[in-house]
Amino acid sequence: MNIVIHSRETLVFRDGKPFGDDGHVNGGMLCWPWPSTVTGMLRSRIGLSRDIKMFQTRNGQLVARKKVEELKRITAKRMIPVWQPGGVENEWQYLFPAPADALVHRAAGQDNFSVTGYNYENPFKQGGINLPWRNWKVPITALTEKPALDSPDFWYGDHFFTWLEKGELKGDFAARDLGLSF
Repeated sequence: MNIVIHSRETLVFRDGKPFGDDGHVNGGMLCWPWPSTVTGMLRSRIGLSRDIKMFQTRNGQLVARKKVEELKRITAKRMIPVWQPGGVENEWQYLFPAPADALVHRAAGQDNFSVTGYNYENPFKQGGINLPWRNWKVPITALTEKPALDSPDFWYGDHFFTWLEKGELKGDFAARDLGLSF
């Protein structure tokens, strides 16, 4: 069974670090929730909707232990974000995490994004490295522009699969044409 989660209010998924710690002003917000986090959220919601006392304990033991064991069968195998453009029914687009090997940048004075790949070179050719792995490769680019900090976190499927197949995206893209930010 597939479940689509809609939120009328903002859902915040945290990594467990408390608010206010040095260097963690945002409370450790995660960009995309772990499957185990969503599974726990679903189990809790379903359990409490069946019985408000579902998770109560007596003498250190769960009162509704058998019911809780049933909830453990609920799992999240994979989670793929989807977007419904313009609220049009039955028109869903899958979104995929922006590839880590794609360098999204802006040319000076441009609003649109360009996407460039890295070249992978062996650092031993230049010397000064004593790593034990002789086949080690490091990503290198000839670009002087910095990566765009506001590039989309999720790409539409057509751009994502083009990148996977060809390793390049030709042209410039407005943010809304490349994907969506978290």
